[in-house]
Order: sequence, then structure tokens, then C-alpha cells
Amino acid sequence: MKNDNIRTVAASAYGVLPQTGKDVTPLLQRAIDRAAEERVCLALEEGSYICGTLYLRSHTSLCIPSGARLLGNGDSSFYPDTTGPHRYLNEEWMNTCFIYAEDAEDIRLFGGGEINGNARAFHDEDDWTVPRPMLLRLRRCRDIVIEDLRLFDPASWTSSFLECENVTARRLNFRALVNLNGDGLDFDGCRNVLIEDCAFLQSDDCICLTCHDPDSPMEDVVVRRCRFSSWTDGVRIGMNSAGDIRNVLIENCAFENVWREGIKIESTEGGTIEKLRFENLFMLNVRRPFYYLCNNAVVTKGINEIPPFGKVAHVRASHIEIADTPEMTQSHFYTYQHIKCVQGDPCSGGIRCDAPPASPLEDIEFSNISYLALGGVKKSDIPAEWPTVPDARYEPVQGRVNNYYPDWSRAVFLDCRNVDGLKIKDLSLRLRRPDEREKCIFENCRFAESPAFSVSSGFADLT
Repeated sequence: MKNDNIRTVAASAYGVLPQTGKDVTPLLQRAIDRAAEERVCLALEEGSYICGTLYLRSHTSLCIPSGARLLGNGDSSFYPDTTGPHRYLNEEWMNTCFIYAEDAEDIRLFGGGEINGNARAFHDEDDWTVPRPMLLRLRRCRDIVIEDLRLFDPASWTSSFLECENVTARRLNFRALVNLNGDGLDFDGCRNVLIEDCAFLQSDDCICLTCHDPDSPMEDVVVRRCRFSSWTDGVRIGMNSAGDIRNVLIENCAFENVWREGIKIESTEGGTIEKLRFENLFMLNVRRPFYYLCNNAVVTKGINEIPPFGKVAHVRASHIEIADTPEMTQSHFYTYQHIKCVQGDPCSGGIRCDAPPASPLEDIEFSNISYLALGGVKKSDIPAEWPTVPDARYEPVQGRVNNYYPDWSRAVFLDCRNVDGLKIKDLSLRLRRPDEREKCIFENCRFAESPAFSVSSGFADLT
């Protein structure tokens, strides 16, 4: 808050009591409104508060202390369709929201307690498109601090920040494993974002940086001292990328058991993604540590035709330690019966950069990287033909390319295609098991300087 010494008022003073077993949405909403108007901090007391959609106002300061829990009502009728539509195509089941703010400023949520979306109440094993509210959505807000909380069991995404400015997420513990779409922190067209000392355990992207509007770039983001674990991605930058995404620093973070990509960049809707730095990272059992891709498609509402290719440029990854263990040989599935999406698997591993010749990646650097890969793949285990990136405006893509294409890798460690200005410096590459694939492939790449890497001829101990 702009004034950290504001007076604190207990929610019970406004008639809001925990553990009644009844929904307290109207009472708690009135308390939030009054506290914001009076510029005081509203403090919950120990216990559980069952409620539906809550609206945060400017100057909301809500303390959820250790032992207190905001629990989402399991009845979908408590989530009105007044919290702005979800922007992705064909995902209308995420239109509603538990906690919402629009055009507000000076918001703080904190205290050591828990916000729980009651995901199990919205779980359908055979239909993942049942209406499922997000945990938190803030639109066109500024000066936001969310810290020292457990954000558990969202019915869909944990959070969505849309065109927000000056956002701090600090010392947060995320858990979203009940349903698919269990993202952690999602940002679209935001500025000045700080994420630090957070722990993520997600079914989908832990952090997602996107931009749907060319007039509202996603820029100036720092992520540091975080831990990531996910069925899909640690950090995803792009896909939703009609506008530009730039100036991102990710440093001093750990990725463990991330079954798709550690850090994924994807320019899909014509925007430019540039000026990114990834430094001092540790990755254990991450299927594809880095994956940079330029393709084209429409994934956002409001875009009427497939755009031309965008751009990925000026990306540095340095001082990275990567290690696979035999856990990578296990199959990791989504939990829904109708989806059998295998995660992990060493034949899908490696660092990958790919783009069409007409729009190559530019100024890409990998330096000071130690990579211990599991290996053990035979050429007979993978297809013989490596697919190209088609121009979706003119070529059919079904069955050839999507945003995780293809589900296998032709090189063990590093596969770069169509990169202009590639820098490979001080890479130490080792295998745990013999592998028949090429160790590194550089196809149609122009090096900025002579590449420097070493591949060990021996095999590391599997224990």
C-alpha cells in the first residue's frame, strides 16, 4: 500500500465471521467496500470464509493471516458473468472469477493465509470444459502487491493480470493440480512486474507473459529466486503475442520436474519478442530446457485472420546447469481420462530453436551451460522426417505443427534451425546412456562467432 501504517480493522467489526458454514459473500463484499472507502486494512480472523465472486476496490488492503482461508463456493451460480471474458479462443469456461478488480489502484493482499478456489467442486473427469472460475483476475489496475499467501486449488487459472502496471508478487506458494489449465501467474500487456521468492506446483504454465494488444506491450519483468514444477511449462513467453513482449530477466531460479519446457518463447500472432535474459538457473528433469519458436496462428479472440510471422530476437541464456535423471524415462500423464498427453521422455528432450527461413530467430546466445542428458534413444525410436514450420496463412498445419510440435527431438542436446546471429560458448555436454541421434544440429544458422562446446565421450553414472 502507499501507506503501510494504515489502521487495521477486524472483519468481525463489520459482521463477517468465519466458520459459519454459510456463504458470506454479501457481508464480506460490504466489508471490503467500507474498508477501502475508509482507507483501513481489513483483517480476516482464523477460520474459513466461504464466498463467491468478490470485487476489490481502489485502496483495498486485505490481510488473510495464517490460519485464515478464503474458500470458493462450490456452486457456480455464485460467480456472475461480470468479471470480463477470458481472451483465449474456445476457453469460455474460464470467463468467471473468484476475486476481481477493474480500473483500481493501490491493492494489497497479504498475511500468510490461504485463498482456495475449491477446485474439486468444479472437477469433471470426463469434461474439462465445465465452467470453472479463475482464482484472481485484475484488469487495468496499478500498484498491486500480493505477498505471503498460499494460492491453492484454483478451478482454472490461478491469476490473470490484464494491462496492469506496477505488480509485485512475492513469497507466494502456488498449487494447482486438480484441473487442467492450472496456470500460476499470467500477465497480458502489463508493465513493471516483479516476481520473487515464489514456489509453483502447477498443471499448466507456472508463469505466462503474453500480449494481445499491440498498443499495450508486455514489458519490464523481473523473475528471481523462484522454484518451478509443472506438467507443462515453467515460464512461457508468448503464443498470445499480437503485441510486443520485451525486457524480461529471469535469474537465480530452480526448475524441477517440468514435463514440457523450462522456458518457452513463442511468437505466434505477429508480435516481436525481444531483449530477454535467463541467468543462473538450475534445471532438473526438464524435458526441453529452452524452446524458442516463431510460427503463426490465431489463439486470441478479436484477431480475424492469421498474421504474418513475428520476431524473436536478442535472447541470452547463460550460467545454466541442466541434469536429467532416470525419472525422465517414466510417463507422466495429464489426469483426465479423455487426454493421454505423455510428458517427459528423453526422445523429446533437448534445447530447441526453430523458425521459418523467412523469419529467422535473431541474436540468440547460449553460454556457460552444463547439460547432463539421459539419452538412450535409438534412431528407430523416432520418425525419419523432421517437419518444417509452415506458413499457416497458406499451408495446412493440422497434424504437422502446433505449439508443442513435434513430440520428439532429432538431436540430443541442441537443435537450432534458421537462426541469424547464433552464439554458442562454453557448453559442456554429457550423456548418461548411449544415444544414436546427432548430439547437436545447426541447420541454416549464421554464427556470430565460432561455436565453443564439448561433448563427453563417456557416460555418467546413472545413480
